Amino acid sequence: DNLLCHMGHICVPASEQQKMIWEAHFSKTAGHFGVDKTLAVLQKHFYWPNLKTDV
Repeated sequence: DNLLCHMGHICVPASEQQKMIWEAHFSKTAGHFGVDKTLAVLQKHFYWPNLKTDV
């Protein structure tokens, strides 16, 4: 499947990280979550260094 994983989470390249944050925070299916909920949604499936700081 050509996905790089870290402890069961998909590793997100730097070029896609801001897009992932935006999608988790603002998308029609996600609603408009605050920082804590946005972070929880991302951490459930994804990984990148400094994810918590970036959100």
